[in-house]
Amino acid sequence: MTKEILSDLKTVCDSLYIALETNQPYDDSLCCVLEDLLLHGLTCEREKLWSLLKTVSHHSQNEFLENMENLSSHAGFVRAWVRVTLNDGAICSALKLLSQDDGVKQYYKGDAFISIEENVVSASNLLKSLDKHELNFVCNTVVLNHWRNEECQDDTCFNDNEEIEEDCQSGFNRRYSSGNRLSVSCEDDLEDDLDSSRTSSSTDIPQEKRSSISSCPGRVSISESIFSENPVIRWQNSQSDLRISSISDLSYLPEEEGTGTLSCDTEERLQYFSTITNEKGLSSQMFKCFSCSSAIGNQGQEFKVCIYDKRYYCRACFGNYAYCIPSKIIYNWDHNKYRVSKKSFDFLTQVHTLPNIDLSKLNISLYNHVPELAKVRDYRRMLNMVREYLVRCNSKDEVSYEVIRKKLGTHQYYWDSPHLYSIADLTKSFSGQLQSYLKKLSQKCVHHVYCCKKCSSLGFICEYCQNPKIIFAFELQTTDQCAGCGAVYHKSCKRNGPCPKCIRKEYILNKNKRHITT
Repeated sequence: MTKEILSDLKTVCDSLYIALETNQPYDDSLCCVLEDLLLHGLTCEREKLWSLLKTVSHHSQNEFLENMENLSSHAGFVRAWVRVTLNDGAICSALKLLSQDDGVKQYYKGDAFISIEENVVSASNLLKSLDKHELNFVCNTVVLNHWRNEECQDDTCFNDNEEIEEDCQSGFNRRYSSGNRLSVSCEDDLEDDLDSSRTSSSTDIPQEKRSSISSCPGRVSISESIFSENPVIRWQNSQSDLRISSISDLSYLPEEEGTGTLSCDTEERLQYFSTITNEKGLSSQMFKCFSCSSAIGNQGQEFKVCIYDKRYYCRACFGNYAYCIPSKIIYNWDHNKYRVSKKSFDFLTQVHTLPNIDLSKLNISLYNHVPELAKVRDYRRMLNMVREYLVRCNSKDEVSYEVIRKKLGTHQYYWDSPHLYSIADLTKSFSGQLQSYLKKLSQKCVHHVYCCKKCSSLGFICEYCQNPKIIFAFELQTTDQCAGCGAVYHKSCKRNGPCPKCIRKEYILNKNKRHITT
């Protein structure tokens, strides 16, 4: 059995190391292996284990664990101790102390893992490969209050008619494959209603029943870990229902006119997108038409001024055209059509659907004055964040990454670059068409994340309040994301200064530097 534990420990350490190196999500399989390591060969009741661990732990850590509001049993304290010790990078020292303490060893058999010094040394060597990385296992959650082989025996967590799916895997996968990244959380209210001008109210996202829970001992389901207190989550005071019958129900925006083929003077004419130009006088053009060079003004024919480029044109070249002016939209949100020359009209038609307006560089403050545009930005930010979940999801349903990508077509920038727009996008934002479309699309994607076991396991918990419910970065009304490490916290809990995760990363970095220098 000791060889089996070492083999499993090597497997999970290797997998976790790869996940950390590639910045991928990870589950709590390592914690499960260490729990079995501590329980192996124990001669007393398992509840006694917490008292043994307290003898080799600092009293401040013991008090910290016992004061966690969601822990209420010896099993919870032991399992949380494993996770806290891993997060602090002290697991190797703790195992060594346990193996050398005669008061602890008297409660273990002679062939127990913790009683054999060689086993502890081998385990420590495997765990040291993770020293340079920061671990972030969740500790304050009710799911830890039961030993793993007891968790699936409590039917009160599920509805009577909920189907329990037997997991027939064997070996390592059966014992430790939790499918659960316990460094995540869920907020009851997704305050997502951006329909009233900048006044948010909570959006109803009914949570569908999680129907597949593994019943094997040692396997923790994401459904169990997140929703054990309230298996069927409902959002109160709903304004809308995110359940759209099919992704095909979304009315995707048709391509508007615009060939996308640009003329040779594109660079020159694009400069007027971000500049409100002024007339320079006929003398700047030598009293000649800007298009055909025929004489205009005092000695020539009548002329017209193009509002887009403020150039002068003869009547023949000017024509009878009108178009909205990009710079007036960007700076004044003015969507009126103005008289333009045929040359400018042709150019604006060509670039109508090209995303060449970056509001983050041109006029970021426009969002503060235009509520409908701020809604578009928020929906696109949500899509940008949700996309990261869909990329990692192997689901083949209608909300998979590939399906959405193909549906978006030439509008990939909707979820790639939240501040990038075409003239057509700004026009649709003014009419309300774009935010209506993005709202339906983002709601469908968000609904998938909440209901998909893999996607929902990639959330976070707020380390300030330690609320075990999952939160996500795309819950823009209630959460904030740290720009340094990407961790997510409640807005109401966020404080000034570096976040807890950044502090731990800096501490580990400094510790490694000191270790290298010594």
